[in-house]
Amino acid sequence: MNGWKINVPAPCLLVVVVSGGLWLVNDQQTGGVRNVLIKRNMSIVQEAAEGYAKEHSGLYPRTVDDGFKHYISTAFLEKQRRIQGTNTLGADLAELTNPCTDRPEMPLAGSETGGSATSMRQQQPTVWNLRPGSIEYTALVDADNRVASYAIRASNYQGNCMTGIGGRPFVLSNK
Repeated sequence: MNGWKINVPAPCLLVVVVSGGLWLVNDQQTGGVRNVLIKRNMSIVQEAAEGYAKEHSGLYPRTVDDGFKHYISTAFLEKQRRIQGTNTLGADLAELTNPCTDRPEMPLAGSETGGSATSMRQQQPTVWNLRPGSIEYTALVDADNRVASYAIRASNYQGNCMTGIGGRPFVLSNK
């Protein structure tokens, strides 16, 4: 998905090009578009975690270190190639762009926990300590202290917990 902001007097418009179609989106709709882009970034982080696990005996990253960032960059470039049909082979490392700041931003590392993604999804959305559009990757450890799962969550364009069905936290995981 490509988007260009154009500077016009209020109301401001966001021009979005999707699969060759052109959409003009007003201020009230841009939050929804930003949330879609945030969820796309979350899915890229999930693809990266799965790619990492394939090459590390089924174990997921413990934190967002340089090794995991490489997988995120690769997943991002692959998604760009699929969406735009462009060749990204040989491209340098790429970073996700926070759609609320239009700046490169890798996920933040959450505190390692023995909890589950299911329990995170059941929590009431609370005051969020993330900037609008930021993503958090949390390693979920099992009884043997192995990272066999993960939780990816984010803040929406207003800086609140990204929610899904029923107003519960939107959490991506392998479980």
